[in-house]
Amino acid sequence: MLVYEGDACIGWCQFGSPAELPNIKNVKAYEKDVTELPAWRIGCIFTTGRQRGRGVARAAVDAALHEIAAAGGGIVEAYPEQVDGRAPQRGAYFHTGPETLFADLGFTRDRRIAKWRWVMRRTVVP
Repeated sequence: MLVYEGDACIGWCQFGSPAELPNIKNVKAYEKDVTELPAWRIGCIFTTGRQRGRGVARAAVDAALHEIAAAGGGIVEAYPEQVDGRAPQRGAYFHTGPETLFADLGFTRDRRIAKWRWVMRRTVVP
């Protein structure tokens, strides 16, 4: 899902089935406790540097969830980074998004797969 400002692409959200997006960070920890694969995964989220903090990532994820609903819905997983309780990450970019973004969009923690990374899930209805 691409986000444009005029003719310029300023961000995106990658989504697809587990078959389309088989490579996720911390895959060994993920596979250790997996009980059911989701219908959809949200992988990479990107916002250009000057656009960060303006809702671009939220717009991209919202649009992806809308497309997932139009395609039949189902369980959607994301693998964001926890930011609460963590020192600021100077110069860091969370390519899988911050946990707070997904929590705001109705995702809930399923399980931890790294010190600062969670599997978060949400069911999207068609």
